[in-house]
Formats: sequence, C-alpha cells, structure tokens
Amino acid sequence: MRCSYAASEAVRAAGWGTLSSVAVPFAVNGHWVDMVETFQPLLDAGDRYVFGRDGLNIAFFDGLQLLEDLPDMTVGSFDMKPVEIISPEELKRAMLSEAPIEREMFRAVADCLFSIQPLVTRYPESCGVDDNLRTRLKQWVAHVNHLLEPNKWRLYHAASEVCKLKKMHFDLLAIVRIPLVNFQTESIDTFTFPVHQPCNADQVRRNAIQLAEKALREAPLDQVLSLILASHNGNILVLRDPELEPPDSFNHDYIKMFEEESEA
Repeated sequence: MRCSYAASEAVRAAGWGTLSSVAVPFAVNGHWVDMVETFQPLLDAGDRYVFGRDGLNIAFFDGLQLLEDLPDMTVGSFDMKPVEIISPEELKRAMLSEAPIEREMFRAVADCLFSIQPLVTRYPESCGVDDNLRTRLKQWVAHVNHLLEPNKWRLYHAASEVCKLKKMHFDLLAIVRIPLVNFQTESIDTFTFPVHQPCNADQVRRNAIQLAEKALREAPLDQVLSLILASHNGNILVLRDPELEPPDSFNHDYIKMFEEESEA
C-alpha cells in the first residue's frame, strides 16, 4: 500500500492523460477511481462556488485544486481505473444530496492535505514541494481549522522517516460505504471512501485492502457501513464501527470479524 510516483505514471500511461497530481481513491459501485481526476472539468472551470458558498464547500474546491497542483503521488494502493465511472456533475449531485457522502469526500481531501502539511513543514528543502505550494497548503490547513473552531481537524499520527512527498506511504485504517438511491435506474449506488494514515514502508499492513473488500462484499448494500481495520496479535481484524451509522441499522455492532495471520 504505497503512495508512489511510479503508480501515478502507470495510470497516466494507461490513458488517463490529465491525471491529478495527488490521486485520491474512492469507489462507485465497487469501481475505484480518482476523486481529483473525476472533478477535473469543474476544477478547470475555476468556479470556487461550484459546490456551494459555505466556507467548507469553498475549502473543498480549494483543497482539490491543491491536490491537483502538488507533485504526483497516489494515496494507498487501490486499483483505480482510468475510465469515467461517474461524471463530475453526477458526483457533485450525489455529494450535495447526501450529507454523509459530502462529509466523507471532504474528509478524504482534508486527511490527505493535513497529512502532507507536517512533511513539507519539517523538510522544506527536500520535500519536493515549491515555496508557493507550501504557503498555499499552510494557509489551507489554517483556514480549515479556523472554520472548525473551537475544534480542529483530526490528525492520524504515525511515525514517518519520509522526507520527500513522492515517497510517502499510507496504511489503511478504515473504510466507509454509503448507499444512495438512484431514481433514474431505481437501484442503489454505493460510494466507498477509505481512511488512510501516513506511515513508514514497514508499517503498511499487507492484505488490509483484501480483507476490507471481503467484508464489504459480504455486507448489505442498502445501509451505511463503517469498518475499522485493527491489529491484534499480529492479525488484522475488520470490525464494524457504529460511529457513522444509523443507530438501529443492525442488532449487533459488527458484521463479521476477519482474521489473517501476518506473514513473517
């Protein structure tokens, strides 16, 4: 599960010619794509109010533009496809019609930028991010925390020896899937968002994605689902997290626990 320049170039070579500099994964009906690339036409139009005039809506647009301008890398190792799974307008409508989807999309952008900020602050000369982008990133992080006062954005702390942006690694902490009724097809579309934490290469837990996707396949599609990936005695446990779910969705607080022994 690596955030790598090579992965970005591979997707570009496959035909995704205007790949976003920082590729942020999310899935529609189980198909993984890049959020920044999906919104590319809206970013190119330059309307900061396209998602609304609320402070966080504007910050979401500005955050996407920052991710677009930062040096190439890919968050995690989800198999993002260089195809249009959903149009930017369809994704915008889904985002603005369902509060949990809007929250998770903002979180995906904010988590990424808040993870990058400490690195470029500690290593301004070697991080690979120029002065202008570092200033924009610092201002964006400060602005979001100001909007959230008296609270601040939650940070996922992890030791990291990385001093270059393109060498950042990420571990999968959790995954959230949200259903949305598609009135045109009279079916349910699902939107899935991973939660990552920056880490060293040796802290990336192998098979985390496979275990999370197995749990997703076995869960009902018509209910909000939040899973955390916990480590216990060298195993990865995929547990139900009721924090983001309606209180009466299930009679128990987890779907199933998957366990896999770590390889030596």
